[in-house]
Amino acid sequence: MIKREKYEPPADAINALARCLYPAMVAYFESDEGRREFAEW
Repeated sequence: MIKREKYEPPADAINALARCLYPAMVAYFESDEGRREFAEW
């Protein structure tokens, strides 16, 4: 069995990704389609 090393991305990379994705996620969930899908979930 192959032993894999645990990888933890740098906090700056995680924060940069969150800053990129957050506005699109907020816009989606504020849309009618996003609200409808969230209600169904």
